[in-house]
Amino acid sequence: MISIFRTIRQKLIDSGSVSRYLFYAIGEILLVVVGILIALQVNNWNEERLQRQEEIKVLLNVRSDLLDGIEEMGFLNDLRTKMVGVIDLLVSEREQIINNYRPEKIDSLLSALTNTPTYNNQSGSLEVLLNTGRINLVRDDTLRTLLISWPGSVEDMIEGELDQEELDRDHYRPVLRSYISINNVYKNYSLAGRIQESDEIYNRPTGVKSDHTGLLSDPLFENILVNRELLLRIAIIETEELIDTANEMIRRIDQNVSN
Repeated sequence: MISIFRTIRQKLIDSGSVSRYLFYAIGEILLVVVGILIALQVNNWNEERLQRQEEIKVLLNVRSDLLDGIEEMGFLNDLRTKMVGVIDLLVSEREQIINNYRPEKIDSLLSALTNTPTYNNQSGSLEVLLNTGRINLVRDDTLRTLLISWPGSVEDMIEGELDQEELDRDHYRPVLRSYISINNVYKNYSLAGRIQESDEIYNRPTGVKSDHTGLLSDPLFENILVNRELLLRIAIIETEELIDTANEMIRRIDQNVSN
């Protein structure tokens, strides 16, 4: 191709026609410019295609993490809701429980409050997305904003969980130990399914005599229960909001991936 242009150029020079040579030179320049523009366009198109593939890949990974998070948060809220129900029963039906419930039944209720539901916060794909700067691959501005704000929203909820853990460790368990045989309470505790038939594990003689009436009549214990109930209810609300946000992000991810 270059040799052809060189031949044409030489013939025009030999012909002595300046106007025809200039016209040809301009055409050759335009042809080169068009070729460069086409090459740049192809390169840009290829780069955009690769970025789009990378965007879809990272969004699908984030989507998988969000689905796992929704499942875990739903499980935690189920636990919290059951704990709120137990607290409400212990506070509002205290006299009936003292007079009519067998000790084993009361221990069963108390065992439900030995849980401290906490979110594992497994969002590795989103952390990579944020820490490597690849968040800029996400073209949806609203989705990008939601993804950036997600860790902070989760952290707010986790702070409330830490308050629950502190209340449980520093207040609930100490007052429980002062009245109740922890061994008997743990007969009814299953560690969320990790220990099966725990009554067999803790079915052994104990020298601790439980005073259920004293525990349930202690104003300090009631205040601790009410405090725990408040923190649990706040955690339930915050977790429901996180679940709604996660579902919205998944909806937008699905839209972006399918477009």
